[in-house]
Amino acid sequence: MAPSHLRRGDFFRPRFLSFFFRPSTYIPLLLVLLLLVFFAFFYSTNCGEDDVCFLEKSKSCRPAKVLSSDGDAHYKYVIKGRHAQNCVFSVTLLDLDESSGVVLPTVLEGKSMTCSLPRELVRETRLKDIEGLSSYCSGPLKEASLEISIQKMYEIIVQNLGPLVATQFKNSASL
Repeated sequence: MAPSHLRRGDFFRPRFLSFFFRPSTYIPLLLVLLLLVFFAFFYSTNCGEDDVCFLEKSKSCRPAKVLSSDGDAHYKYVIKGRHAQNCVFSVTLLDLDESSGVVLPTVLEGKSMTCSLPRELVRETRLKDIEGLSSYCSGPLKEASLEISIQKMYEIIVQNLGPLVATQFKNSASL
């Protein structure tokens, strides 16, 4: 027979663990556990304008964000995390100076693109220095910049065709 001071189920609950089996303890423990999970998986380091901080985070593909200037353009880079063997991040063009030479800077401002780079490439090279970065990206910023490039090439072709057509027209008129 069991001693009378033991209740049913006490065999599985030692006295030092009785604190954890009280219903009033479940909610705070659950909240602490959720906070730990949040900080472990979703916390993003804000590097401000510190490129060195962002470079260190990008080498390990840890969530981080940085504001960066590249000549006439101001960007926001955000590392979102890992996906398979790639590091996923987004690039947003915050603003573009009028002196940059882009005809309509408002077409690009505020647009972003999402990029997925092999982690080996990110470990070896700074994001800003990667050749052909846009080939790893997709999104409105990439599309708008391609549209502007096509528009500029079209203008160059039209400018160069003008004298050629005029010359051909003169040659055909003289015949």
